[in-house]
Amino acid sequence: MKHTRRDKSYAGLALRSSKSGAGFTLLEVLVAMTILAILGAALFTMFTQASGTWQMADARTQQFAAAREALGLISMELRQAVAPPSAAVGGFWGSEVKKDIDEVYFVAPTETRSPEAGQDVCVIGYWVNDDGDLMRYCLSDDAGVGNWRDLSPKSNIQNKSERIGVNVRSLTFEYWGPTDTKWPGRKTWQSPDEGDTLPQAVRITLVIQDPNDPTDEDKDKTFITIVRLDAAKRTEE
Repeated sequence: MKHTRRDKSYAGLALRSSKSGAGFTLLEVLVAMTILAILGAALFTMFTQASGTWQMADARTQQFAAAREALGLISMELRQAVAPPSAAVGGFWGSEVKKDIDEVYFVAPTETRSPEAGQDVCVIGYWVNDDGDLMRYCLSDDAGVGNWRDLSPKSNIQNKSERIGVNVRSLTFEYWGPTDTKWPGRKTWQSPDEGDTLPQAVRITLVIQDPNDPTDEDKDKTFITIVRLDAAKRTEE
């Protein structure tokens, strides 16, 4: 039986159709997988970089917000500090307790948060505990405390303080008086030793840790503010 040219062309078309329907070759699959792997790696890198940038920005935002809130409160109350001679625990005490960790106590008219308090004059204190928490102490001056020099975060005020900040690496205070001409100021200021006067200015240095990586000191942020005490200025004038 003889095959015509048309029959041969039909047979070749059927063969080619059968080959094309068999799927991709191994080389084509490898090329596609390589392209997908490159695209996946690029997308993962972009995602990782974007996530890291977001975490860094979020950490800085938290650091700035924490510093603004803490320094704002400390500054506001320091400006109200007074040295009333009749206060049972009156005066101003700023002391360097250990390296990079200070505490300060002073008398100021503020909300006592105690219904038993007979007046709104309090001993206010700020200090940092061993966990890096910024603590605020407030006690009415009629609460029966004998000597304000005995105040200590390790003794009778530990359970009477409230936490107002976290992730604090260090808190330091420097004091500037009438005889001081430039910073850095004094490391301590105790009113009885200064003629029952207040410092004219206090420089506060607050170091906040990175909340995502508190062990890395390179990620710490340092915030500094100078508070001028209005009561001390009026006394001088």
